[in-house]
Amino acid sequence: MAEPKKSKRKKKKRAPRKRTERVFAPEAMAISRPMAAAGGIAATVLGVGVYGQWIRDYATKTTPLEHAQWIVVAGALGLAAVLWFGDKTSHPVRVGDGGIAIDKGNDLTRVAWCDMDRLFIESGNLIVIGEGIKLQIPIRAQARAVAWAIKECAERMPEALDVRPGESDSLPGPADDDGELVEIADVQVAGAECATSGTLISFERDARLCKNCGEIYHRKHVPAECETCGARLGERAVAA
Repeated sequence: MAEPKKSKRKKKKRAPRKRTERVFAPEAMAISRPMAAAGGIAATVLGVGVYGQWIRDYATKTTPLEHAQWIVVAGALGLAAVLWFGDKTSHPVRVGDGGIAIDKGNDLTRVAWCDMDRLFIESGNLIVIGEGIKLQIPIRAQARAVAWAIKECAERMPEALDVRPGESDSLPGPADDDGELVEIADVQVAGAECATSGTLISFERDARLCKNCGEIYHRKHVPAECETCGARLGERAVAA
């Protein structure tokens, strides 16, 4: 009697690990005190000019204030400058597996955790120092992004964290629904060297990344632990 054939169980393929990050839009009404003061002065000058040029003539039937038209121009230019430069101080910020990045549309400046030298607070800004890169993030406009950046740095690259006790007390607590969670799609690995062997990575498919700090390895030379942050690797390494 023929033995029944044993059914072969198909091994389930593991879904590829995805690297993600949170995108934080700047808070709409956030403005620094110096910019608010400058805006107030410019608005006052504009108001004086408008009164002297048009309202004074209509209300008192007298001639317009001398040089009123130039006061109007000065006030208008001052307001325009405040709006222009104030708007440029805050951009979307990305925090996650890829490190910390400032997104200026076509220009994305990123500091990976593995390249981070120092993260600290100075003059109302979060300062991130990496390899030849400095990011400056205004806390008033990006409080939640800053809170997440400090939290992630403490977990991934604690030796780079230089925030003194009390400096972050006013920040909101990080919440799971903060920001927009997106997949990272801008990692450039071709031309990089393996952190362990120094092997040049010619093709993207040969690269493996540490999920914790983003350090880059050649797929044939992935160590058991990350050379940079000490996180477990092996099969935990993420394809680029």
